[in-house]
Amino acid sequence: MVATKHINLFIQISIKEKYCVFSCNFQQFPELQFVYAIYVDTIDGVAMGSPLGPTLANMFMCFHEKRWLTNCPLDFRPSHYYRYVDDTFLLFKSQIQVQKFLQYMNSQHKNIKSTCELESNGKLPFLEFSISRDNNSFSTASYRKPTYIGLTTKFDSFIPVKYKTNLINTLINRVYKISKSYLIFTKEIDSITDILRKNSFPLFVIQRSIRQTLNNIFVKREPVQLAAKDRIYINLPYIGPMSYTIRRKLVNLINVHYSTVDLRIIFTSTNTIGHYFKFKHKIPNLLRSSVVYKFTCNSCNAAYIGKTSRNLFILADEHKGISYRTGRPLGKPMVSPVREHCQQNNHNLSKHDFKVIDSSPFASDLYILDSLWVWKGRPKLNEYLASTDLGLLHS
Repeated sequence: MVATKHINLFIQISIKEKYCVFSCNFQQFPELQFVYAIYVDTIDGVAMGSPLGPTLANMFMCFHEKRWLTNCPLDFRPSHYYRYVDDTFLLFKSQIQVQKFLQYMNSQHKNIKSTCELESNGKLPFLEFSISRDNNSFSTASYRKPTYIGLTTKFDSFIPVKYKTNLINTLINRVYKISKSYLIFTKEIDSITDILRKNSFPLFVIQRSIRQTLNNIFVKREPVQLAAKDRIYINLPYIGPMSYTIRRKLVNLINVHYSTVDLRIIFTSTNTIGHYFKFKHKIPNLLRSSVVYKFTCNSCNAAYIGKTSRNLFILADEHKGISYRTGRPLGKPMVSPVREHCQQNNHNLSKHDFKVIDSSPFASDLYILDSLWVWKGRPKLNEYLASTDLGLLHS
């Protein structure tokens, strides 16, 4: 058994080569037509983090490895070849064939170099598996690196209990599918229990989750046919035990008044380490987008509240009646109470008089936030009290 890994598969294959492979793969489908344009200066690889990377790399390998294996001499061609992205599992008849095949593969492309790992004492780690060979048969078990420290979600973490029990269910399902025999599965259960105990999980919680997971695996239940419902998801912040009371009341209200709706509530927690320690630089106010802003006149303190989905500095220049690109006056500037106020009273108008007071990535939320701020502040320059109906506040 041999496991190989292709080095620099994502970052050092030229765009031109990948595109040629992409074109060749679709020549057999003349009914499919693609309109394309490439505006990249990258010579090797794609942009870091681009979702195209794994897809193009996999297509590249699928295209070339067939030809490489077909042309490989029979005296060291592997009897079995299985690849997952850049990791490959191979079987050879002798160890001498391994080095010859490795040299052959490394000579096929200048930017692809492979390394290999041989089995030791009949065992070989591959991906998350530990593959063992004994008496011409194979068995699999879960594999953990020597550097694995057993850290998981702590049981006292401020997250819904469902997330903690789902962690146990996921681990059990994983080892059940990986383990070749019942003996291996039992050892894996003991190992998982030990890891979870070190992360403060109570033993009764672990055992209950194991029992429920195994029942779901082995006890087959007949599906119950119910009327189809529209499933709606709502995201709410997790605030502790009160969250479950809120969920129960909301679900009961929906069931009473909207029987065709299946309400699913997802709890999220912002009480994380990353929430308190910001490693990224803060975006300057004038560069922020999708915000609710407030203009305050620096001469008389007259205020205006509005919203924009664009960068704030663009809107500030439009209020001034100038182009944000050239700084020149616009031929047809937008109607602006801010500009009219400053011109009528001979007050100075600066882009630094605009401040961000709220933000949201969703357009519908911007309308609501804008209306709430206008209703609360009643700014002098606003000609409207709300940009969307807030009937609840008027009752």
